[in-house]
Amino acid sequence: MKFVSMKRDTVKRLSSKLIASVLFLGMTTSIATALADNIHIYEISEGSETVEVRTFSTEPSDILADAGYDPDDYEILSEAIYENKLTGLRIGKKFSVTVYDDGEPRILETASKTIGQLFLQQGIAISSFDIVTPSVTNLVTPGTEIKITRVNNATLSEQTPIPMEVEKQYNDQVSYGITRILKAGSAGVLESTYDVTYHSGIETSRVLLSEEVIKEGTPQVIEIGTAGAIVTPEGEVRPYSRIVNVLATAYSTEGWKNKHTFTQTVARVGTVAVDPDVIPLGSELYITSLDGKEWVYGVAVAEDTGSLIQGNRVDLFFDTQEECVNFGVSDALVYILK
Repeated sequence: MKFVSMKRDTVKRLSSKLIASVLFLGMTTSIATALADNIHIYEISEGSETVEVRTFSTEPSDILADAGYDPDDYEILSEAIYENKLTGLRIGKKFSVTVYDDGEPRILETASKTIGQLFLQQGIAISSFDIVTPSVTNLVTPGTEIKITRVNNATLSEQTPIPMEVEKQYNDQVSYGITRILKAGSAGVLESTYDVTYHSGIETSRVLLSEEVIKEGTPQVIEIGTAGAIVTPEGEVRPYSRIVNVLATAYSTEGWKNKHTFTQTVARVGTVAVDPDVIPLGSELYITSLDGKEWVYGVAVAEDTGSLIQGNRVDLFFDTQEECVNFGVSDALVYILK
């Protein structure tokens, strides 16, 4: 066997080169391993076409660009994670739609299939009360117009005046036409609480929740002079020119063919037959019992005459013969109204 002797410095140089080579190989392997760990594999599908791209990026726009798709024209619709670091992306070509949100138009670029997906992709929040037309399940196509009506509810309280009551006190010692306030009154206040619904800021309905009288009113008391006037059961004050004491009877045209009066009006309740020499025809009258309480015929008009109606007698019209029998004959006061 033959041995080759080498100088010490030669051995030293060979050792240094070997170490450097080993270190370089190790670094290269580490870098390659690191790069392999950070690379992402995407399977991008548009319709029936599928392409695979390997990229370090995780940004949607960069992924699309690396795959050869313009991010301004395409968007990622869905994502699925497969084995071996493979991610499946479904993309679509964008088109324009218009969304009217509470009347404000927004033109959006989207590839979403349904209105609901469009809202998710665009970050448009919808409450369960909002009205979307068409429905969120409807398909989106180029040019689709979508209307969002925002529905809100609020509790609203309103105060309204309660009309002041008026108490009337009639005084026959005070001349007709004279009125004075005996006691001042005031209106009350009613507070009503409502549940109000608004569509796009416009009130569409309200439901009354509660009512409360927060201020009680006080009645106004007035004195009304009735000297020379009568007060009807309805509270109307009517001045009169004179009073005639009469004997009152009753008549009806029930069963008659001719129902016209002497003045050619149709006889009806409120028609009275009179002696024109005592009470002029056409006079407006107010007729009651002598005490004004036992019975009140009320306001009537002298429109008829009769062969038996002479002097201080009047015949009061009733609809039926039975009413006439029940009335019979009675002394009465006839106020000839002004």
